[in-house]
Amino acid sequence: MPNVIKSVLILYVIMMSVVQSGCSKGPNDKLSIDFAYQYLKDMVPGIERNEIYVLKSYEKEGNIVIVIQSGGMLCDMPVIKGKNDKGLEDWIARGIKCTGEFESAEKARVRKRKMLIANLKKEAEVENKRSPYIVETDKSLRHDKVEFDENSLMIRYYFTLINVTPEVAKKTSKKEIDQARVLAQKEYCNQDYFIKNLRLGLQFNFIMRDTGGNSIFDFSLNSDICKKYIS
Repeated sequence: MPNVIKSVLILYVIMMSVVQSGCSKGPNDKLSIDFAYQYLKDMVPGIERNEIYVLKSYEKEGNIVIVIQSGGMLCDMPVIKGKNDKGLEDWIARGIKCTGEFESAEKARVRKRKMLIANLKKEAEVENKRSPYIVETDKSLRHDKVEFDENSLMIRYYFTLINVTPEVAKKTSKKEIDQARVLAQKEYCNQDYFIKNLRLGLQFNFIMRDTGGNSIFDFSLNSDICKKYIS
């Protein structure tokens, strides 16, 4: 019996030495995923940490390389020991190199749309919390609220022209309103913010109201309208 126990102990020691020799020392999986996420979030907009997996680590030319899988991508991420802001030893990622594609073009489109909708909902919520407020670049405008329709990707803004009373609005001619609409479309269509977002399929509608809350006129922006005005 003692010989059997001794043999088992020897076998255990051998197995442990094999396991340990096959594993490279490096950051734990959580830290490795955090490192990889910082790189991959720019490569795959909307990626989440739970879509990133650590497969293994290995040594190459004295460096430790973490092998990451995310979707259909396999990535090598070299890491080294450095110092953190407290002067203590800590791991530092030295970049990432990936092969393959994270997902199909269709899935990427769906993911991008989902992320865009989530961001726009958040932006609308923030804007409505601080509304009403006077527009910094045009003191004659008061921003009242914003609405977002995720099905049509329409963003609708409500403004009050604080110098226009209902009486003044009634005296405004159709010609003046049409001229104001065209001028507004020309100006907005050439702003970087709207150019960028129109390319993503967004549409915009602006409702201009008098101080009594009555709609004076509105104007819209979409890709077709702005084709005429982008200089």
